[in-house]
Amino acid sequence: MSKNIREYHTSIAFPTVIFVKKKPQIISYTITSKNVSDIIVGEIEVIDTTTDADI
Repeated sequence: MSKNIREYHTSIAFPTVIFVKKKPQIISYTITSKNVSDIIVGEIEVIDTTTDADI
């Protein structure tokens, strides 16, 4: 997630909708659980799938 989103939300339950002012190229994430000690860290690359017909 971008630094600006983290300033407002320290945790998010998924699935959820995330509203951003500008489309990011990459969304970084960390998944933790109070029931499991594993920490999952990753990134999601945002791709543009819009076509002229969608506009």
